[in-house]
Amino acid sequence: MAEDLPLLAGRSAATLALSLLDKAFSHLAGGAEQVYKGELLESVRRILTILDEAERRLVKWRFPSLEISIWEFTRAVDEIEDAVDEIQYHRLEDAAVRRGPVSKLVKRKILARFVPGSGLERLREAVVRLGHMASVVYRYYQRSVARRAPGVAAAAPSPSEHERYPSWIAADVVVGRDKEKGQPGRDKKLLLILDDVWEDEVRGRWEDLLSPIRSAKRGSKILLTTRIQSVADMAATTLGGEFECLKLDGLQDSDNFLLFKSLLNPDVNSQDYANLLLIGEQISKMFGACPFLTLAVVSHLRDDLKTSWTDVLQQHWYQIEGIYSILPSLKLSYDHLPAQLQICFRYCSLFARGHKFYMDKMVDMWVSSGLIPFASREPGDSLPATDNVSLLNPVDVGEEYFTALARKSFFCRMGETDPCGANQKEYYVLHSLLHDLAQLVSRGECARVDNGGFQDVMWTTRHISIANCGILTHERARKISYLRSLRTLIIEIFKLSYLTAKEPDLSDIYNLRCLRSLHIPDNMSSKIHKLGRLTSLQVLRGFEVVQNDGSRLSTLSNLRSLRQLGLMNLQNVQNCREAMEVKLKEKHDMRILLLSWNRYNNDTRVDDQIIGNLEPNREIQILHIHGYNGSVLPFWIANSLLVNLVSLELEYCIKWKSLPSLQELNLLQHLKLQHLFQLEYMGLGLEELTDTNESGIVCLPRFLRSLIIGWCPNLNILRTIPPSLEVLILKHVGFLVLPGIHQRESKTSVKSELTFVHIQSCAHLTSLDKGLLECQEQLGSLSTLIISHCESLRHLPRNGFAALHHLKFLEMVACPLLKDGNTAGNILPISLKNLDINPCGSIDVSMLLSLRNLSFLTKLTLFNCTNLEKLPPAEIFGTLQVLSDLSVARCRGLLSFGGLGAVSSLRMLSILCCDKLNLSDSPQGCCSFMLQELRIDCQALLFVEPLQSLRYTKELYICNDCAMESLAEGWLLQNATSLHSIKIGIAESLQSLPSQMDKLEALQSLHIERAPLMKLLPQLPASLSKLTIWGCDPMFMKRYEKDVGPNWGQVAHIAHVDIMSYSEDHPRGSQMGIWSYGDIIASYRSLLTVWNLELQMGFQAEGYTPRGRIPAAGNLDLKKLRQATYSAQLQTS
Repeated sequence: MAEDLPLLAGRSAATLALSLLDKAFSHLAGGAEQVYKGELLESVRRILTILDEAERRLVKWRFPSLEISIWEFTRAVDEIEDAVDEIQYHRLEDAAVRRGPVSKLVKRKILARFVPGSGLERLREAVVRLGHMASVVYRYYQRSVARRAPGVAAAAPSPSEHERYPSWIAADVVVGRDKEKGQPGRDKKLLLILDDVWEDEVRGRWEDLLSPIRSAKRGSKILLTTRIQSVADMAATTLGGEFECLKLDGLQDSDNFLLFKSLLNPDVNSQDYANLLLIGEQISKMFGACPFLTLAVVSHLRDDLKTSWTDVLQQHWYQIEGIYSILPSLKLSYDHLPAQLQICFRYCSLFARGHKFYMDKMVDMWVSSGLIPFASREPGDSLPATDNVSLLNPVDVGEEYFTALARKSFFCRMGETDPCGANQKEYYVLHSLLHDLAQLVSRGECARVDNGGFQDVMWTTRHISIANCGILTHERARKISYLRSLRTLIIEIFKLSYLTAKEPDLSDIYNLRCLRSLHIPDNMSSKIHKLGRLTSLQVLRGFEVVQNDGSRLSTLSNLRSLRQLGLMNLQNVQNCREAMEVKLKEKHDMRILLLSWNRYNNDTRVDDQIIGNLEPNREIQILHIHGYNGSVLPFWIANSLLVNLVSLELEYCIKWKSLPSLQELNLLQHLKLQHLFQLEYMGLGLEELTDTNESGIVCLPRFLRSLIIGWCPNLNILRTIPPSLEVLILKHVGFLVLPGIHQRESKTSVKSELTFVHIQSCAHLTSLDKGLLECQEQLGSLSTLIISHCESLRHLPRNGFAALHHLKFLEMVACPLLKDGNTAGNILPISLKNLDINPCGSIDVSMLLSLRNLSFLTKLTLFNCTNLEKLPPAEIFGTLQVLSDLSVARCRGLLSFGGLGAVSSLRMLSILCCDKLNLSDSPQGCCSFMLQELRIDCQALLFVEPLQSLRYTKELYICNDCAMESLAEGWLLQNATSLHSIKIGIAESLQSLPSQMDKLEALQSLHIERAPLMKLLPQLPASLSKLTIWGCDPMFMKRYEKDVGPNWGQVAHIAHVDIMSYSEDHPRGSQMGIWSYGDIIASYRSLLTVWNLELQMGFQAEGYTPRGRIPAAGNLDLKKLRQATYSAQLQTS
C-alpha cells in the first residue's frame, strides 16, 4: 500500500486546492492574477484527472521522481492553506486593533507593508510554487506513462471523459414499446427498481424522474437501494407516500465465521488445522461482519496453508496483497463527498475503532484544528456571523458538516444513558470498515500511533494521535517536534498498564508554529518549554500553575488565538498582577474557560483578590469554576456580565452562601451547581422569598434547558423553574418542597418542556403533592421520572402519576416511608414502558395492582420489595401485551409466581434471591411464553410452573446454586431444539452433567464455574463450539488437557476449550468469585470511582485510601481487589 499513498495524498491535495484557490485569489488584486487563476485552476483539474485515472486503472508503478513531485505538490497546497489562514487571522486582529490606540494601528500597517514574509507576500509565493509543482507533476506523469508503455501517447485524459453521464444514474435510456416510452406506467401497476442511487442534493432531478410514474395504478412499488441515508430520505420526501426503510446490518460474528469456513479449502476444516481455524476466526472479526470483504480475503487465503495466517491477522485488510482490487468500491462513497467533508472524515482516523463521536466535541476539534474554513456570508444566510468580520460562525458550519456526514451514512447514530443527566445521550460511531478507510485515505496527513510504531508518522503529517503516553519516548517526542506542519497533537491515557507510566518529555515542541489543537493529559502542558511560542494554539487544557518561572500565567499572554483554556492550581498564583498577565479579557476568540483551584487550600485571601482579575471576554460561552475557596463572588458573575454564556458550572465553591439572579443570562441553557455546601439561596434573600407568595418569581434564565443541583444541603427553597427546562436533577439538596413551573401573567397555564426529572437523597422532602408534580397537566413532555433515597418522603401526588400521559420510565427506589394514604385508583399512567420498584414502603403492592391495562409496558423490575408476597394474578398479567423483560430480585417475602404464565410476550425472565418461593405452589394457568433468556439461582425453580412448561428457551443461567448436584435433564431435553447457551456459576456441589447432553442439538456454548466435584464429562453435542470450565479439580483438568489428556479426544471437536483449575492463592480462586481480565479492569476502575466519590462527599471512612496514594494497578493484590471494591461500595451506599 505504500506505493498507493502518493496517489491518495495527491488526490486529496488537488481537491482541496480547487476550493482554496478561490479564497487565495480573493486576497490578490489585479487582472494578471485573475488570468493566472484560470490557468492554475485548469492545471490543478488536470492533475486531479490524471490521479483519478491512475487510481481507477489501479496504476501501481514506482517512479521516485513522480512520487516526490506529488508530495511536493501536496506541500505547496499546505502552504497556500496556511497563508490564507494567516491573512484571515490578521484581518480579525486588525479589527481588534482598530478599537485600540491609533499608534498600534499605525505600527501594524507599517509592519504589514515592510516586513518580509508578510501574509500577502507569502500567499503569492505559495501560489507560484503550486503552479510550478503542478507543471512538474504533469511532466513526470507523461514520462512515467511513456516508460511503462513505450510508443503509446501519454496524453492526460480529458476532464470531461468522466462527466459523460451524471454520477447518479448510468444513462438516460428508456426501454419499451415506442408508444409507451413517453408516458411510462400510465394506468398500470409498476415495479420500479433503482439500484445503487447516489443523488441526494438536487430534488429537481428526483421530480423529473418520478413525475411520469405518479400516474401509475395504486399498489405500484419502487424498490430503491442505496448506501446513503439521505438518498432514501430525499426519495421518500419527493414521493410523499408511505415507505418502509430496511437497513442491512452486518453479519453476526458467528455467521461471518461460518461463511469464512465454508469458502476455505475443505482440508482446512479437518482437525489437523484446528489452530489455523482459531486464527481464522480472529481474522473474520476484522472485517466488520462485511461478507463482501470476507469473500475477498478468503479468496486470498483459500489455498495458502504454508504461510502463517498470523501475518494477515496483524495487518489491516487493505495491506493484504491481492485485496487492493476491492478498494475502489469501498472508496466510492468517500470520492463522492465534497472536499471539506473529505477532510473532516479523514480527521476521524485519529481515534480508535469504536470511538464514540459526540457532535459538539467533534466539531470543536475540527474548528480548533483549522479544518473548518472561513466562509463569506451569503445574502439571506441565516447563520450567525462572528463579531469582527462578516464570516460564518465556524461552529455552525462544523455542525452542518457533521450532520451531512451522518446523513450520508458515514456516522451511525447511537444512544446511551447519560449518567449525569438526560435519559438518552446521542453519539455516533464509525463502522470498522469506514474507520479503516479513513486511516487509508488520511495517510500522510493523519497518523494514529497505537503500539509504539511511528512508521505512519511522516514529515507531511498534520494531525497525530498517540494512544498511550507511555510509548512516547524522548526520541519520539523530538521526532514530533520536527513536524513543522503539525496542527493537532492528541496524547491519550486509558490503558491500565499505563496508569503509572512516566510522563513524556514535551519540552521541544515549542517550535511547532502551526500547532493549533493540543489535547494532552492534565499537568503536562505546564512542562512544555516556551509554551508561549505556540501562537497558533487554539486549545489548551489542564495548564497547571506552579511556582516557577516556566509555568506562570504570563506564559500564556501571547496565545491570542485560544478558543479553549483550562487553568489548574490557581491557588499558586502569587498576586493580582500575575493574574492580569494572562490577559483573559483580551483573548477575543476564547469560548470555553475552566478555572480550577485546589479545594483543600485554606488561603482564601489571595483567591478573593485574584478571581476578579481573571475576568474572561464577554463572548465566553462555557465557563466552569472548580474548587474556589473564597467567599466573595467575582463581580463579573455577581453582575451577570457574561451575557453570552451558554453553559455555567460551579463546583466546590464551598464558602458561597448566595448566588445572584441569573435572569439576565438569556442565552444560558445549562446550569450545574454542585458541592456548594453553604449555599442558602439564589436571587432573592430568604426573608423576601418567605414573604412572597407569587408563583411568578423566578431567579433562573428564561431559556434554561438543563439544571443540575447536587450536594447543596442548605439550599432549602427554589420557588420556580422556567418552562423551557428539559432536564432537572436534584441530588442531596435541602428542599422542603419541589419547585413549581414558572407561570407568566397570562391566564392560560404554561406547559413545561421537562422530559427528564431525577430526585435523589433530598432528606427533608416529605411530599410530592406540592410543587412540580402538583399540576401534572403542565408536564405533558415528561418521559422519565426517577425518585430515589428520599428517606423522609411519605406521600405521592394525590392521583399518583396517572396524569403524566407521556411518562415512559418510572423508577422508585429506597423511599421506605411511602404510604398509600392520599392516592386513589390507578396510580400509574398507561403510557409507561419501564417500571422499576425498589423498596418503597407500603406502595409496592398498590403499584403492582395498577399494572392492569399498561399495554405499553415492556420492562418490569422488582427489587427488595419485602412486603410483596405474590406476583399479580393472571387477570392483570394477561393485559400486559408487550411485557418482554421481568426481573425479580431479593424479594425475600415472595411466596408465589401468581399469574406469571399469562404474559405471552415475555422473553427475558430473572428470578434471584427469592428464598421463600413455594416450590410446591401451583400458580394460575400454564406457561404461554417462550423465553430468550432465563436467569435463576435455584435449579429447583425449573420444576415449578410456569417455568416447568417452558419449551423453547435459548439461554439458561444458573448462578450460585450450591445445592445443585446435577442439571435437570428432563427440562433440558424439552428445550433441546432451541437451547444454545448454558452458564453455571459457582456450583460447588455439582458432580456430573446429564448423560444425554449430546441430544442438545442446538447447544453452542457451555460455561461452568467453581465445580470442583466434577470428575468426567458425558458425550457432548456436535454443535458445541465453546466449552469453558473454570475452578475444576486438578485431576479433571489433566484428563482433558489438550493433545495429551486421556479424555482429550472427547472434546477435541470443540473449537474453543478452556478448562482451568485454580488453588486458593490464585486470583481466580478467591472467595469473591471467578476472575477474568475484564473483571480486574472493571474492579480497579470501580475502586477508583469509589475513592473519588469518597472525596466528593467530603469524608474519609476508615480504611479508605486518599486519591494521592491510590496504588498502581500493577501493584494491586488481585486476590484482595474485588473484596476492597465490594467493601468500599457498601460503605458509600
